[in-house]
Amino acid sequence: MSRVLVIDDDPLIRQTIRFALEEAGFCVDEAESGVDGCLAVTDGNFDLMITDILMPDKDGIETIIEVKRTQPDLRILAMSGGGKIDGGEFLNLARRLGVNDTISKPFQIVSLLAKVERLCANRGEGAAAAAG
Repeated sequence: MSRVLVIDDDPLIRQTIRFALEEAGFCVDEAESGVDGCLAVTDGNFDLMITDILMPDKDGIETIIEVKRTQPDLRILAMSGGGKIDGGEFLNLARRLGVNDTISKPFQIVSLLAKVERLCANRGEGAAAAAG
């Protein structure tokens, strides 16, 4: 069973993703901030990290940079709905930082599940192969 960490400051989004992934057979942990997410990554053995980009304290970009430095093989799915700036700009930056895939909010759960299943199945392959 693949283990997934979901990082988002919105509890409803975390809970929705958790329920969908657990229903699909994944083991899911949650973190409400980039700070908590980075701590969880060092303590846990995850197959995939899903992180929001816009969060207080430590945003998703900072989280991605830190995780890539300490856990370079951890697969990452970045998500963003944007804010005052189009979310696509944040997701493009996340891609340049080496995330394996991105998804824009709002998203369909079926789309998220397809990405998570593909990323967990492709674990161990390079980021370029997974993003292709």
